[in-house]
Amino acid sequence: MNSTFLTALIAAGAALLGSAVAQFGPLLQQWLSRRHERRALLRQRYEQIANLASDLPILLARVVEAAGQDGARPAGSELAQAATQMQTLALLYFPELKATTAELQRSAIEMEAAFFQPHAEVARAALEPFLQAKRAASQAIEQHAERYARR
Repeated sequence: MNSTFLTALIAAGAALLGSAVAQFGPLLQQWLSRRHERRALLRQRYEQIANLASDLPILLARVVEAAGQDGARPAGSELAQAATQMQTLALLYFPELKATTAELQRSAIEMEAAFFQPHAEVARAALEPFLQAKRAASQAIEQHAERYARR
């Protein structure tokens, strides 16, 4: 083979390789950027679900206080709404929390309904399953925090 032809072939190969490397850089940067954005979103949503879990005792106190008054049942409980938001976040972002948040949501709704019944025994009986579900949800959130809370 002619040495000029071989030199041209090597130069063409190097140009093609350089072009491929130049295309790979932006693709890698885009992939890393999307991965970072996804992690940031998951961390933000995980903080949101953890904050909702932390607010549950305060919201429970409000339900107990409202039930102790002779007024009508408040429209739309913050406790049930917080449990529903936790369930929604679990369904969308955290499949490992779906079962515990579903149980929490169910028990929050049942417990709240029981607190506005005329019999105090019904309310006391519904409180324990809610507290157990709240503990289970908090433990599950804490268990998976390492996965989602890293920066």
